[in-house]
Amino acid sequence: YVAALEERTAAFCKRRRAGCTPAAEREIWEMVHEDMHCANAWYRIFPANDSHAYTPRLRSSPAYSRSFTYMDYTMLDWLADGWAPRHTLDENRTIVVKKTLSTAQRADENRTAALKKAAAAALRAAENRTGVVKKKQNSTGVFKKKENSTGVFKKKAAGGQDENRTGVLKKKAAQRPDENRTTILKTKSAERQDENRTGA
Repeated sequence: YVAALEERTAAFCKRRRAGCTPAAEREIWEMVHEDMHCANAWYRIFPANDSHAYTPRLRSSPAYSRSFTYMDYTMLDWLADGWAPRHTLDENRTIVVKKTLSTAQRADENRTAALKKAAAAALRAAENRTGVVKKKQNSTGVFKKKENSTGVFKKKAAGGQDENRTGVLKKKAAQRPDENRTTILKTKSAERQDENRTGA
C-alpha cells in the first residue's frame, strides 16, 4: 500500500490549509505503518480519532488543546480524513493488510485487464474464423462428393444409353428374320405366277 499511502498523503498535504512539512508527512506514514502492523490488543491513545470519547474532550478543553503541537494537529486532521489501507481483522483481532493500489497502479491494472480482454476477444474471433473456414472446407468436400455422385449418375446414364442402343439393335435384329421371311414368300409367289403363265 506504500504507493497509495504516499499518493494520499501528498493530496492531503496539498489541500490542507496549514500544509505539511516533509517531516510531518513522514510522521503520517509512520503512524499508518504502526496502525497496520500493530499487535493484538495494541492501540494508539493519542492522537486518536473522534471515535474515542476522550479525543473530543481533549480538543475542546483549553487546558489540553493549548498543549497541542503542529504535529498533533496534523495527525488529528489526517485521522479525521479517514483514509487507511485496505485491511481486515483475523480471528485474533489482528490486522491483516490487503493490497491497496494507487491511482496510477489502478490505471495500470485496468489497462492490463483491458489488454487481456481484447487479446481474448481477438483469439475467440480468430478461432471463430478458423472454425468457419473449416466448416466451408468441409462443405466444399460435401459438394465435391455430390459432384462425384453426379458423375456416377452421368456414368450410369451413359450406361443406360448403351443399353438402350443395344436394345434397339437387338430389336432390329429380331425384326430382320421377319423381313427375310416376307421376301422369300414374295419370291415364291412370283415364281408360281410365272409357272402358271408358262403352263398356260
